[in-house]
Amino acid sequence: MTLAGVSFQHDRYAYVLAEQMMALVDLVDPKSIEEAVKGLIEAEKLCAESGARIDDIDSWLGTLAELQTHIKRVPPPPLFTPIQIPQTVPNDLSPYGLKEIDRSLCERITQIKNKFDINAKAGIPEEPYTPLIKSLSIDYIATAEINDIEIIHLYPFKNTSKCVIIEEAPYLFPFFDDEGTLFLGIENITPGGSLSVLFQLAEATADSESDRADINWHYLSNNNWVQLRPGFDIISDHTDGLTVSGIVNIAVPDTISKLGNTIMPDTLYWIKVSAPINARAVAETIGIHTQAAKTSARFNKLHDLNRLETPLEAGQISKLVTGDFSVKKVEQLYPSFGGRKPEVSGHFYTRVSEHLKHKGRDIMANDYEKIVLEGFPEIYKVKCISHAMALSANLFRRDLEVAPGFVMVAVIPDLTKLVSGDQLEPKAPVSLLEKIATHLSERTSAFARLKVVNPRYEKMDVKVNVRLHRGKSKSFYAQQLKVEITGFLAPWLLGDSEKICFGQQLFFSDLVGFIERLEYVDFIVDIVLKGACNQHGGVIDPLTARSILTAGKICVEIDDEKCPKPKRAIISPELI
Repeated sequence: MTLAGVSFQHDRYAYVLAEQMMALVDLVDPKSIEEAVKGLIEAEKLCAESGARIDDIDSWLGTLAELQTHIKRVPPPPLFTPIQIPQTVPNDLSPYGLKEIDRSLCERITQIKNKFDINAKAGIPEEPYTPLIKSLSIDYIATAEINDIEIIHLYPFKNTSKCVIIEEAPYLFPFFDDEGTLFLGIENITPGGSLSVLFQLAEATADSESDRADINWHYLSNNNWVQLRPGFDIISDHTDGLTVSGIVNIAVPDTISKLGNTIMPDTLYWIKVSAPINARAVAETIGIHTQAAKTSARFNKLHDLNRLETPLEAGQISKLVTGDFSVKKVEQLYPSFGGRKPEVSGHFYTRVSEHLKHKGRDIMANDYEKIVLEGFPEIYKVKCISHAMALSANLFRRDLEVAPGFVMVAVIPDLTKLVSGDQLEPKAPVSLLEKIATHLSERTSAFARLKVVNPRYEKMDVKVNVRLHRGKSKSFYAQQLKVEITGFLAPWLLGDSEKICFGQQLFFSDLVGFIERLEYVDFIVDIVLKGACNQHGGVIDPLTARSILTAGKICVEIDDEKCPKPKRAIISPELI
C-alpha cells in the first residue's frame, strides 16, 4: 500500500529511528558520538602543538644565560644597559606549570580517545525495506454544515453529471432502476409540434415466454425526465409496446429543451423509452427513423393482385404521385408488409366445408387449428392441446399437462412469409400471438382459459469423433460435418419445412446412419448424443407436447490415422 503523494523518506528514516531509540535509553545518539571523536582528535593535535611551543621556549633558556655572562664580563655603558633582562633566569619551566598543564591535558585527552573505536562506523541502522501493510483501519469523526457539502452524480455519457440538492435527501449514486432503456437524441425539433418515429424491429426476437413489458416514455426538460402521457403526448403507438415494427406519433411538449441539460449531451433534444422489467419481451431494434409515414396500395381491376403475396422490395418508392414543395425527399427503407393475395381457385370449397364443420366456433381441437390457419396465412402449423396449461419455458422445463379448463395453442410461423430471429428456433412475434388469441377468444367458450404460445425448442448436443477417407482436408470437412449434422437435426434450415413438427422423436441409430452415409466419412470412432435434462439412450423423446427437437452444440473431432510400429524380428538360436 502506498500513500498517494507521500514518499517513504528513506533518506531520513535511519537517522530519525536511531535518534529516537537512543533517546529512549538515555544514551547519546551515534551522530553526537561521531562528532565528539572528531573533537578529541583536534584537541590532541592542539596538545601536540602546545608541547612543541613549550619546548621552543625552553630552548631559549641557554641563550639568556650566555647573554647574562657576557654582560658581567664586559659591562656596557650605563646608557645602553638592557634593563629588560632579568637578573636571574630559572633553569626549569616546571615551576610555572606550563609543561605540567600540557602533559596533564594530553594524558586526559588520550585516555578519553582510547575509550572510543575511531575506525568503527557510527551505529546508524541500515536503510530498511519498504514495509507491507497487512491491515489498515481508520476511525474518525467529522462534522460539516450543509453549505460545506456538494454531491455531484456522474452519468454514463461523456461529460455528463448533475449537482443534486442535499435537502431533498438524494442517493449517494445516481439511481437507474429500469431494466432496459433506449435514448433517442434528436438534433432539430420544434417544441409544441409533432414527431413521427419509425421503429423497425426484428419482431421474432421478442421473448414470448416472458410477460409483456410496460413501456414508459419521457422527455428531458431542465435536467429532469418528464413523462409523456399515453393518449395525450403519445398520440398513437403502432409498435404495440415495441414488439412489432410501426410508427409512434408524439406531440412534442413546449417545455422540451436541450440547453442547460447536464445529465445528457446538451447538443440534442432527448426522449427516453424504458422498460422497468421484462426487457426481454421487447424486440431487438433494426433501425429508427424520424419523419415517417405509412402508405397503402390502391388497386383497380387492371392490376395483378397475385403479386401481393410477394413484398415490394426496399427502394422501389422514391417520389410522390403529386409533387409537394414542402417534401424534399421520399425514401422507402424497408420492404412492404401485410399483402395477401386473393383466394385461389378451389380454396373456396375447402374454406366453406371447414366452416360448415366448426360453424365459426372453437369446440374441438381441430377447430382451433383450422380457424388459425385460415385467419393467419403467416402461420404454417398449429397444434391445439386441451386440458394443458402452458408454463414459461424460461422458468419451467415442462408444462402442466393435466389442467382441466385450459387450452394451449402452439403455432409455427411460415418461414417463407415471416422472418424469424433464430432460424434454429423459429418463433412467431408476440404481437401475432396476441392477435391469434384475440381471434380465437371471440369464437370459443367464455369458460375456456386460452393461451397461444410458441413451441418449446429442446436442443440436442452431439459430440462425434470420425475418421475421414485419405486425402480429405480435416479443417474443411470438420466444419462441413458440423453443418450436415445441424441440417439433419433442424431440416427446416435447408428449406424442408414439412419436417418441422411437434413431438417428433430422434433415434440414435438414425443419426449414426446419416453420418456413416456421408461420402467423406470412413467410419465413426465415437459419438455421444445428449438431449434436454441430460437424456441419453437409443431414443430421445420431447419433454412436452409442444416441444420440437432442434440442433444444439455440435462438437466434431477428426481422428488421425496412425501407422502401427513395426515389430522387431526375433531370430531363434535353433535356426542358426
